[in-house]
Amino acid sequence: MQRIPKRVTVGAMVYRIRCGSRAQHNAEDRSEGQKLSGQADHPRAQIVVCRHDNERYQQCTLTHELLHCLWYQCGLPPKHEEDTVTRLAPALLDLLQRNPRLVAYLTTEETKTDG
Repeated sequence: MQRIPKRVTVGAMVYRIRCGSRAQHNAEDRSEGQKLSGQADHPRAQIVVCRHDNERYQQCTLTHELLHCLWYQCGLPPKHEEDTVTRLAPALLDLLQRNPRLVAYLTTEETKTDG
């Protein structure tokens, strides 16, 4: 079992990642007092993932919150954000986990040759 990284860079921001208790959230698009498994706080550059969830669920929650961070960094309109992020997070996580060679290829820096 891998540990959740303490930091992640998304665009120009470095987000601190921490495990915490379930967060209470009163956003307009959520029911009052709904308990969340994760939350991205952009002004504080912080992501919280619920420590009580199992590892697979934490991975999916972190992927979900990272997609929110990308959405924020790209300045996309919030109209369909939650629905889009909720649909993409498990599919993206599955794609990355099932294709480690693809991940290695995508994360390898280009080597420069003298020419």
